[in-house]
Amino acid sequence: MAKPSTEIYTEQAQLNEKAATNAAQSGDNDWAVTICFYSAIHYVKAYASYKQEDIYQLYFNQNKPNTEHERILDYVYDISYNNGNDRGLSFSAYETLFDASMKSRYLKGIRTTARQCFNRNIDQYFEKLATVKKFFKINNNPIPHPATQRPAPKPRS
Repeated sequence: MAKPSTEIYTEQAQLNEKAATNAAQSGDNDWAVTICFYSAIHYVKAYASYKQEDIYQLYFNQNKPNTEHERILDYVYDISYNNGNDRGLSFSAYETLFDASMKSRYLKGIRTTARQCFNRNIDQYFEKLATVKKFFKINNNPIPHPATQRPAPKPRS
């Protein structure tokens, strides 16, 4: 089964980012946090696709079954700490989004509803997403919007 292309992952990340913004504007911060996390996943997958790296194969462990989320987390860790300028900032940002999504989706470590838990400070999660997005850029350029890659329409004769 073919994997989505770099452009498809990028477009999905951007669609998710827009949906997260809409959710936050509607006061659905619990969903906004979760959607930010899924946007981050797709930015990382776009980067891996661009680099022609297969996260699933690179981080497969026969001795310990690992989930797709664990494999992506390992990939983000390795990429983050192999960049001397980053010093783990992108891993920390990604891990924060992952942990917040676990709270939001499964109420992990909280004793209230996710809506109540995330009723303030939502901007910090968008900042974490911006950190991931900035670090997992393609070809030393920010991840382009797919619309900017389409050819301009031909002028009418």
